[in-house]
Amino acid sequence: MRLLLGAVRTAGRLLAAFIFLNAAGEVLQRGFAMDHFWISSPRVLGPLWRVPALMLAAALLVPESLLSRRPWLRRAGLGLCLFFEFFACLDCGRFWWLLLEGTISTPAILPFSALVALLMVLSAWRIHRADSEPESNCRSFALGMALRCSAAAATGVVAFLAMLFTYGPTDYSTEADCAVVLGSRAYRNGRPSLALSDRAMTAIRLYKRGVVRKIVMSGGVDSYRDGTRVSEPRVCRRLAMDHGVPECDIILDEDGVNSWATVVNARKLADRYGWREVLLVSHYYHLPRLRMSADRAGLRRARTVPCRQTRRLRKEPWGIARECAGMAYYYFLRWPR
Repeated sequence: MRLLLGAVRTAGRLLAAFIFLNAAGEVLQRGFAMDHFWISSPRVLGPLWRVPALMLAAALLVPESLLSRRPWLRRAGLGLCLFFEFFACLDCGRFWWLLLEGTISTPAILPFSALVALLMVLSAWRIHRADSEPESNCRSFALGMALRCSAAAATGVVAFLAMLFTYGPTDYSTEADCAVVLGSRAYRNGRPSLALSDRAMTAIRLYKRGVVRKIVMSGGVDSYRDGTRVSEPRVCRRLAMDHGVPECDIILDEDGVNSWATVVNARKLADRYGWREVLLVSHYYHLPRLRMSADRAGLRRARTVPCRQTRRLRKEPWGIARECAGMAYYYFLRWPR
């Protein structure tokens, strides 16, 4: 029981920190906040929805000792948890409705908002038990801080992995102006790597189904020790043309050396050609960071599409681990444009 309470307490504090960081970042730069990563529905309340979010964050940080002495604080905390529980359930309902309609497709039965709803229920239960289960204090302050930081870091990784395995595999493809293919390695013989091939072939299928009218092949130019330079977008263009895509419908972006550069360039192309809807195609574990990059770069009308994998990549665990670090890096250091 104590272990569960400790886990719920840590998860609540992590969510509170995320809410406060979003609010502070939004003050410094409009468009910084990534609140929709944990909940979406309350935004229908308008710009004032952040007030109850900040109140929830404060309630999740109140220690049990204070809750037990202030019944009104406990009641307020319970009310806020139930308030956001309602909206998290609305998000779940919207997800399942879109799934039943066929608007989206995914192997993930539970959306990330279901985990948020569970956290709200457990947080309400923790607040309600404040009298009977006070928070234990560690004798050593340094040891206590180290344990709390370790628990918060572990909880953060678990939360990101939960988002990765729920949001990442979900296919949001719909009729759009273009599909943007994220780059990956191309070999010196001019052949695409498996990762690059799978991404390009997914965009080619979208084009041939009539879902998109243009394909943007993004990526860098790979250099090898013998001086050979291979352009990832040009390799993808050749692959697309071999599968019947006209060259006039393929746009090359050889400056898309990373996720941020790709979405910034995609926004410039969208402004130039008047595109309204854009599909971003990459591997599932890359898509949460790509979604955040698109939001920060101003590519608001973008949807993510996980590529259909021929087989699992040998480096997939490394890719997932890198995304954990990359997500934190992009969140703090890639500011809105």
